[in-house]
Amino acid sequence: MRSLGLIKLKAYGLCFVAFILLTTLGYAKHVGTTGCQFLKLSTSARAIGMGEAFCGVCDDINTIYYNPAGLSQIRNKQATALHTEWFQEIKYDYLGYVQPINWGVFGISGMHLHMDRFERIVETGQEPGDYERSGTFITATDTALILSLANRLGSKVFVGGNLKVIYQVNEDESLSSYAIDLGGLYKVGGNLNLGLCLQNIGPKVEFIERRDSLPLNLRLGVAHRLLNGSLLLAADIDVLIEDKINAYAGAEYWYRDMFALRAGYRTGLDYLGAGINAGLGFRLGNLQLDYAYTPYGRLGDTHKFSLLCRLEKKVGRKKADFLNANVYCEPKVFSPNFDGKEDKTCFLLKVTSKYELSNWELVISNDSGIEVKRFGGKGSPPSEIIWDGRDDYYGQIMPSGRYRYRLLVEDKKGYSFTTNEEVVEIIIPPEIAVKEVKVVEEVVKEVPVVKEVVKEVVKEVPVVKEVVKEVKVVEEVVKEVPVVKE
Repeated sequence: MRSLGLIKLKAYGLCFVAFILLTTLGYAKHVGTTGCQFLKLSTSARAIGMGEAFCGVCDDINTIYYNPAGLSQIRNKQATALHTEWFQEIKYDYLGYVQPINWGVFGISGMHLHMDRFERIVETGQEPGDYERSGTFITATDTALILSLANRLGSKVFVGGNLKVIYQVNEDESLSSYAIDLGGLYKVGGNLNLGLCLQNIGPKVEFIERRDSLPLNLRLGVAHRLLNGSLLLAADIDVLIEDKINAYAGAEYWYRDMFALRAGYRTGLDYLGAGINAGLGFRLGNLQLDYAYTPYGRLGDTHKFSLLCRLEKKVGRKKADFLNANVYCEPKVFSPNFDGKEDKTCFLLKVTSKYELSNWELVISNDSGIEVKRFGGKGSPPSEIIWDGRDDYYGQIMPSGRYRYRLLVEDKKGYSFTTNEEVVEIIIPPEIAVKEVKVVEEVVKEVPVVKEVVKEVVKEVPVVKEVVKEVKVVEEVVKEVPVVKE
């Protein structure tokens, strides 16, 4: 049955990819310029600082824009806000909010672009593409309300979508329309994610005597975490309806989960100068402030700021008074340095339920919200779980820092309960780390000696085989001893 479910899941995935590719190819025929260009504007200073390579990252609320499937990984309420001051007095703002619900994760957000006293440019009518200034100034606004929904199809496959309600207006004209985004995310394992998102599916729009397609695009992304999650590398490819392909690449490094450095590069901005981006991040408790710098050549530079807030730690789906759970650990601070003193911590679990439990999971994450360890299973959880400080991906000891854990239980009636997040801390003394490095160096030095020993052992294999044969003969003789006694 499990293999059949896997086959079905793969079939659904192939159908989804085929639908996206066919839709993109169908829309891409005979397309020139597109309308509603403000839908291409990023909503996150963090993503911009990474060159907008974010389709495979999908680890916070900012995934609404790049790949809504990533929302299904969010376990708590989050809110974000972005403000951008552009050249020519153009202002851009974005607000977003997400929270887990009974069926996945729901989000609502809005983007607003305001252009104050923008000089109208008109066609001269002499030759195609010739424009001139009209001498008149107008005020224009572009607005989009976005509703998002995402869920997981298993432990590795996630899907999600956006519904965008679009409204544009200037002093003379107005436009209203809609668009849809469809996204998918696959966790390959080993901190490697693959993302896929088809953005801005919708009808053509007519605005100021022009009828254009929406800026449809297919974005593919990959993201990989290194150094126990501190370093993030990401790359995206964006196939645009205008018969263009843009590429994005970026990196992010968090120092002690408090300060982040970001850098990125994107193509498609040749006429505005190099597509280089840079950014910073600061985290204090539940708040995260992100900054991004983007040069636009002769048009000037832009500075973007966004704020992310994790509103609460308590999360859960369908809850009931007759289902409750509690988890805590002892000791709350431990040092997995193999000195025989507090090398491990013990999680103590207690669950009360009216109905039989169907499954449970104990999830441990670092301060960045990145999952490092997961225990889980069917039925009721054990009363105790020992953690030696190692992660699920590389089996390595996690670095010193604070880690958050929570217990989720679900019964066979569909009710579930998730505990508040609690904190356990790992402290590895610097001198221990230095000793470990020296031990590794000594082991490396001994590699040639080990090779020689292995060679000698291999030479002795025939002799060992003969000894084994003799042992078997002795065993046969021993079996006959009772017969001899008789």
